[in-house]
Amino acid sequence: MSTSKFVINSIFPYFKDFSLVFSEYLKIDNPISYLLTRKDSEKLSEKYIDEIMFKGTKKSLEDYIELISGERLDRILLEISTSQVEKEHIEALSKQASSFWAALVTVYKTMDRRIWIKFATLESKRFSSLASYMANNDDFLTIMSLDNNVENPTKLLLLYLGEQLLLDVKEMGVFDARGLTVLGVNFLEYIEYAPSRIGRWKLVNRIMESGYVLFPVLLGNKPYSDGFRDYLRVLESAVQGRILSIFESLQMEEFECPPWVEHKAIQLREKYYQTVQTEILSDIGVEFWPPCMKKILGEIQAGLSLSHQARFAITTFLNKIGWDEERMIELYKNFPDFDEEKARYQIRHILGKISGKTYEVPSCDTMNSYGLCARHLDKYGICNRVKHPMQYYRLALRRMKSKKD
Repeated sequence: MSTSKFVINSIFPYFKDFSLVFSEYLKIDNPISYLLTRKDSEKLSEKYIDEIMFKGTKKSLEDYIELISGERLDRILLEISTSQVEKEHIEALSKQASSFWAALVTVYKTMDRRIWIKFATLESKRFSSLASYMANNDDFLTIMSLDNNVENPTKLLLLYLGEQLLLDVKEMGVFDARGLTVLGVNFLEYIEYAPSRIGRWKLVNRIMESGYVLFPVLLGNKPYSDGFRDYLRVLESAVQGRILSIFESLQMEEFECPPWVEHKAIQLREKYYQTVQTEILSDIGVEFWPPCMKKILGEIQAGLSLSHQARFAITTFLNKIGWDEERMIELYKNFPDFDEEKARYQIRHILGKISGKTYEVPSCDTMNSYGLCARHLDKYGICNRVKHPMQYYRLALRRMKSKKD
């Protein structure tokens, strides 16, 4: 078993071949059970959850890796690329995998889907950072090249990442004299995992060949501009789906957790609920919100990660109906990638506190172009009579008032 695959699966322990790779490399029968029963698994779980779920936006990649394993990733890769793998390297990488699985079963045992989604979303962001780091790290690419006897280890890495996330990806060829390498993602999987359905992410705006959406990912051996970033964004969405599917599979089987997990899950729930106000809305008017805004609200309260367009739309709407900045912040704490500093800046920008320009609520046509129209959920039959969410809101409130009178 190659060292490069062991490194990759240590850092991404949710990959398809994780158990196979660890079994062969470490000569153990049940890698997940082995990692969960380590003496330090409980402490590793605490570190992982604290950094990923509550401090994830504050730490650099190197800080996080060192916190978990006790060693910097760049140092591990440098030493592996120039010599035989030492016991301390295997131990450091095993800690990475153990911390993930210990944290995952703790998150699972909260039995709260919002916490599951937050964990999966933040882990997908970590994947994107780590994958980009590895694709640009000469020491890791040396390990890949030596293991597989290839001239372009970066291409091999990008294909392997996609395949391990159960995506149908393949090399589409090398284009033009510069040596531009293009990878393809099956269009059905692209539709499922594209981060947006508007603008450049719309399928009609992508170049396709033989049922595959094309991504120019490399120029020579180096990551190439937007194509590389877009490819990782699709894989990032697939990571979230992969982790959520693991949670769902655990529900269907009798998975035996270490004895400390139940207690840690209770602590995690309590800490999460302290940071997220679950019952924010008491307005009688919420029942009469336009269905598009009500749907966005429900997704926020469910802990889902929303598109930029959805966040913009709901912020402009809340501003129009009288919500202040603090109330919006309390609601937005439900976002799995919540960062208060960024959230406040975005709210203040939309409210005109920074630029002086106050943004209007998007029209129905604009909401439809964003893929956010929810007129099929309109139980009052108002959507067909209006062209703007604020028109809906005013008509609905008028109806409510007339019923009271």
